[in-house]
Amino acid sequence: MGRGRQAADYAKFVADRWFGADHNEAVELWNSVPESERPAGEVVPHWNPKETLRAEGILKGSTCGDNANWSLSLAQGGQTLTFHSTGRYLWGYSDSLWYGQDHINFCHYLEGHRTIVYYKPAAGGSYAGDVVEFEVRDDLPAAPAKAPAG
Repeated sequence: MGRGRQAADYAKFVADRWFGADHNEAVELWNSVPESERPAGEVVPHWNPKETLRAEGILKGSTCGDNANWSLSLAQGGQTLTFHSTGRYLWGYSDSLWYGQDHINFCHYLEGHRTIVYYKPAAGGSYAGDVVEFEVRDDLPAAPAKAPAG
């Protein structure tokens, strides 16, 4: 919307204070601002859990059981990747999804959203890996183009 400097300032503020999904979404915003509009010499590093791989795609669906027994699948480049839970994990979502934390559940209503999974590869190879953290994004539409003057 032509306010790159302001967006960079907000992104840096969030990235410096939070970790996980909120931090990473701020990094995406930071990276979308042209370098010429960012504060000189500032770097905002991406955060990810140690010793994990990263997959990004569209959430196709989830199979939910208890907190320690669930799976989710991502559509990525014409293939489907399936991930399982093996215990503790973190997950986060874009604030613009507008669900209170006590009402949001990744097992319902989030299909079709861009999702990022941090995982450890599966030992057996029957699925992609074991989830350490995942993030569900609500990609907002691009700002409307400005009408030509005149």
